[in-house]
Amino acid sequence: MSKIQRFVNTNELGAGTRGTSLSFEALRMESLNTGFDLGNVFYLFNNNEILFNKLIKQYEYALNIDGILKYYEKNIDILMTEINTSNNQLFFSADHASTGLYLSAFKRLNPESRIGIIWIDAHGDMHSPYTSPSGNMHGMTLNMSLRQDNLEVKKRDIPDEIKAKWKKLQNLSGNEAAIDFKDLVFIGIRDLEYEEEYILTKNNVKHFNMDEIHNEGIESIAKSTLNKLVDCDHIFISFDVDSMDPDEVSFGTGTPVKNGLTLDEAKQLLDILTSSDKKTTFEVVEINPLLDTKNEMSKKTLELLEIVYKNLEK
Repeated sequence: MSKIQRFVNTNELGAGTRGTSLSFEALRMESLNTGFDLGNVFYLFNNNEILFNKLIKQYEYALNIDGILKYYEKNIDILMTEINTSNNQLFFSADHASTGLYLSAFKRLNPESRIGIIWIDAHGDMHSPYTSPSGNMHGMTLNMSLRQDNLEVKKRDIPDEIKAKWKKLQNLSGNEAAIDFKDLVFIGIRDLEYEEEYILTKNNVKHFNMDEIHNEGIESIAKSTLNKLVDCDHIFISFDVDSMDPDEVSFGTGTPVKNGLTLDEAKQLLDILTSSDKKTTFEVVEINPLLDTKNEMSKKTLELLEIVYKNLEK
C-alpha cells in the first residue's frame, strides 16, 4: 500500500490568469509519455463555475473571496475525514490560494503540533486585503495562515463585509493560527513588494534568495532549512513552479520570474528536503498549461515528482 495520499485541487479562483485548473490533467497526460504512474488521487470540491457567473459580487482587494471561502469551508470537512496523519501527503494544486486550506486542516487534526513550512517560490505570498496590489488571493495565503494582516503598512481600509470573510478564512484552523513565523523558511524568493519585505524583516523570517543559494550551494541551504525546522512535528513543502528559471525550464506559469532555480538545482533541493525522517506533505502548484509550449512545464515537473514519490514512499 502506498505511503502517500494524493489529492487534486483544481480550484483556480485565486490567480489573475486562467488555466491552472488544467495542471493535473496536463501532468497526467504527459505521464503517458514517460511511463511514470502518478497513482490514484482524491479530487477535492471544485468551485470554478463562479468564474463564469457575472452576477457574483466582486471585491476589488479580495477577488473571488466568496468562492474561495466556500471551497475552504466545504473541503476542510472533507480533508478532516480523508487525511491520515500517519501517511505522507501530496497535493496537486492549481493556484496558491488553496494552501491555507491544507494548513488549516493539519492544524485542526493536530492542534498541539508545529508545522514547519518550506515555501519554495519566487514570491512571498505575504499580502492581505489591506496591502495587496492586485487583489489576487494566491498572494495572501501565508498571511491567512499566520493570521497577520500587516496593518502597520496597510495601503487601505477594507469594508466590514470583506473583513468578516477574511477572518473566517483565517480562523478555519481553530483556536490558533495554522503556522508560526518561526517555523517558516523561504527558498528562491526574488520578487517581493515592500509590504512583504516589511513583515519578513519584522518577524525575522528566514529566506534564502538566489544569490545565497548560488554562494552557499543547494546542499547547504537544504540542510540549514531542515535544521531550522528540527523541532517541528510535520514538514509542509510548497513548491511553486515559478521558483524555477523560466528561460531554463518553462514559462508555463502565471507569474514567471527570471533568474530562478535550474531544474537540476530543484531536483537536488527536493531530494534532500523530502528525505527528512519527519512526516512530510508536498504541494506542487501554479502549473498553467495554457501559458506553456508543448507542455514543457509538466515534463520538467514530472522529473521532480519522480524524486518526491521515491522519497515519500520510503
